[in-house]
Amino acid sequence: MKTNGFLVLNFIILFGIGVYLMVYSFSAHVELKTGIPIISGLLMGFSIYSTYRIQKQAKH
Repeated sequence: MKTNGFLVLNFIILFGIGVYLMVYSFSAHVELKTGIPIISGLLMGFSIYSTYRIQKQAKH
């Protein structure tokens, strides 16, 4: 139950960040747009890695 709540929270955070970055990139300058994919990629990678670790712990 605890892991499920964490996954939902993780998804909500990722979704919020994704929407924010989409809106921000449309309204931002071109110089700032180049750093957005790197930041969002790092956040998504960390989220996927943490989710994988938690699922691995839950199985054992």
